Amino acid sequence: MANRRISSLVVTAATMLAMKQYVSAFGPGLTRRTFVASSTILQSSFASAESVQHALANPATTILDVRRVDEILENGFLSKTGTQWVHASCTPQECPLLEVAAGSLIPNKEAPVVIYCASGKRAEMAKQVLERKGYTTVLNAGGHGGLDYLNSMK
Repeated sequence: MANRRISSLVVTAATMLAMKQYVSAFGPGLTRRTFVASSTILQSSFASAESVQHALANPATTILDVRRVDEILENGFLSKTGTQWVHASCTPQECPLLEVAAGSLIPNKEAPVVIYCASGKRAEMAKQVLERKGYTTVLNAGGHGGLDYLNSMK
C-alpha cells in the first residue's frame, strides 16, 4: 500500500513538472488556455452575459481589471464609454490593494462592479474581497478573452 502511494506521488509530481515545461515552452497564450482547462473555478460562479451587459449599461458601474500590468499591456483592456475603469492586481489567493484601498478605488458600494482577469479565478478572489467589504452588486465576468460579446456595447 505504501509503495502505491509513493508511486502516485511520483507520477503526480512528474505530470506537474511536464505540464509546467509544456506550458512554458509554448508561451503565454497557451498558459492561459491550459490554466483555464485545469482551473478549479466553476463556470457557474461567473455572472451571465445578460447580467454583465445590464450592469455595463449603468453609468455608475465600475469595471475592475485585476490582471497584472504586463497582461493588460499585451492584451488590452475592456473599456466602455462613460464607465469608470479601475486596475488592482490580484492573485488567486489575495487582493492586497483592494483589501486596503477598495473604498478609495470604488467609493460607491451600491453601484455595480464588473470584475475580470484572464480566466476568472483572480476575479473571483476580488469579488469575495469586495463582498466582504460590503459591496452589493459584484459580478465576476470571467476572463478577458471570453468577453467578446461586449464589443457590440462600446
